[in-house]
Amino acid sequence: MLTPEEKSRLAGALRVRPEAHESYLRGMFHWYKLTPEDVQKTLQHFDKALSVDPDYAPAHSGIAAAWGAIQQMGVFQPAFVRQKVKDAVEKALELDPELAQAHFTYGAYNTWSAWDWQKAEPSFQRAIELNPNFPDAHAFYSHYLSIVGRFDEAETQIRRALDLDPFNPLMRALYGVDLMIWNRTDEAFEQFQIVLQTAPDHWLAFEQLRLIYHRRGMFEEALDSTKSLYETLGNPSVAEALDSGYKVGGYKTAMVYAGDTLAEQAETTFIQPTQIACFYGMADEVDKAADWLEKAFDIGDPDLPYLKYAPRFPPAVMANPRVKDIVRRMNYPADT
Repeated sequence: MLTPEEKSRLAGALRVRPEAHESYLRGMFHWYKLTPEDVQKTLQHFDKALSVDPDYAPAHSGIAAAWGAIQQMGVFQPAFVRQKVKDAVEKALELDPELAQAHFTYGAYNTWSAWDWQKAEPSFQRAIELNPNFPDAHAFYSHYLSIVGRFDEAETQIRRALDLDPFNPLMRALYGVDLMIWNRTDEAFEQFQIVLQTAPDHWLAFEQLRLIYHRRGMFEEALDSTKSLYETLGNPSVAEALDSGYKVGGYKTAMVYAGDTLAEQAETTFIQPTQIACFYGMADEVDKAADWLEKAFDIGDPDLPYLKYAPRFPPAVMANPRVKDIVRRMNYPADT
């Protein structure tokens, strides 16, 4: 039996043009794959949906989510992408204030783009209230909760996401990242292996596996995962730098060569500062890592929310006074 609220929501449901909805579903199919090529196809399908129905709110919300994914891949300046996400999600909410996907995307925007912790959580909660069976909202809310240090609550949310969508590689990869934050590395490793069985080019799996191999001292495997990561992201010159550096001076030199390569590229194109900082951190170049983390803060790098708890940087980097100051300036909620 429907509740009065559900009856009211159904009575006010917006009409949907089938062609627009079909294009939207095709776009979501590619979005879950999370490769650069698939995200571009996602945008094409959402644009097609809007060409059929310019007021189709899910497509606007989908565009915001797609640009959010592009932002996490470090392809464009955060300020440019941030505005794209904001404009699209605000349009979705204007068209349909009861759309769970739009509230979820607004929560993601406030977490990874605006770093507004107070606005982010109510948006995730509202999305789940509107659609308790929406796995994306549970999964990304779990990351918000991990970012602010509420690990038990995060596990409840990500497990709900997996219950709802157990075969989606993105949900499993997000679970793996959570496990990394919770310092359950062996379990995380298992999850990323499962992801690669169904999605062999999943960049997030490669990105996290290299951290696991690095932590375990399995440096050849870390190199292989890092090369796969940057080949998937369309930057094979990093793989070449890793090979050259390894031949010259071993693993740490390979990390320096890769960091130097990205730093040189950053002079003419956008490269996420956290990517460069990660390489220097792995090479124990603490001051260089801190330099790039300061740049990450200045431009609003979307990976920086993970700085406090995620094990991307070694203890020596996290103990650096400048890095400690960045963590302070992130203004995480006080109860964490």
